[in-house]
Amino acid sequence: MWDYLGPVARLLDDMFLVYRYDQRGCGQSTGDGPFTVTQFVADLEALRRALGQETWWVGGHSWGAELALRYALGHPGHVHGVIYVCRTAATMRSVSSACCNGGPTMRPARTRRGWRRPCGTPASG
Repeated sequence: MWDYLGPVARLLDDMFLVYRYDQRGCGQSTGDGPFTVTQFVADLEALRRALGQETWWVGGHSWGAELALRYALGHPGHVHGVIYVCRTAATMRSVSSACCNGGPTMRPARTRRGWRRPCGTPASG
């Protein structure tokens, strides 16, 4: 029962070629440590290369969403976009801060509350 997102992947099958994998040390993965964010991002990049994808969409749920976002920030030339499902706002603030301090800029995103400003954009008076 560990593969609870199978139904979500099937919903995307007619729009995307969906690749799913078990992260290092999880599910049916046989990978050994280190179990660090840097290693998980490197694993995702190795997967992209092994699959022969020059660019792709990355996405995830919970920790997988965090990993997808960190991968996109580290490899912006290989990412069309991020599908980010159910991660905490505190994490978004920390990633936004990292983005605004020398990382790639984020585009405005539509939210329930309206448009959000990209990093570094002054608020209009």
